[in-house]
Amino acid sequence: MFSSNKKTPHDAPQQISDAQQLLSTLQPALDHVYSNKATLWVSKSFDWIEEFLYYLIASCCFVFIFIMDSIFPFHLLGEIVNRPVFREQISNANDINSFNLAVKGLIVIIGILFILLGIKKRVIRRNKTLIYNASVELKKVEKHLLSKIDELSKLPPETVETTSLPNTTI
Repeated sequence: MFSSNKKTPHDAPQQISDAQQLLSTLQPALDHVYSNKATLWVSKSFDWIEEFLYYLIASCCFVFIFIMDSIFPFHLLGEIVNRPVFREQISNANDINSFNLAVKGLIVIIGILFILLGIKKRVIRRNKTLIYNASVELKKVEKHLLSKIDELSKLPPETVETTSLPNTTI
């Protein structure tokens, strides 16, 4: 990063321009991510609540399969499947059993989809945390680069060429 195409690898003006160029590329991202700490926590809180609701809905779907026969519109399907009066009226009883299993299968699929939505929401929440932590670290790099720019700009030109500065890479 601080390498120079000149013969002296630790040329102060070159290092200053390299650091300023890096800071100019980092600055918009840092300002956008780092300044929104409150919105990050609010957003993460809503993401956590949304993830919890997805898991709750998924568990309700799985419980609904077992109590489906006692809830109003679905109890009719259970009565058609289980009562012999209705079974005698229908020519093919396997169709009704297949329909009953299909309804329960759809509810299982809906529950699995809500679990997948919850997992995706967890990934999004963790990525937000990761991005924020990366911006905090980049803010530390920015402070370090600004201090190096100040130090290099304060040194006289003849002192810089004789002093060996460590080659820092990021």
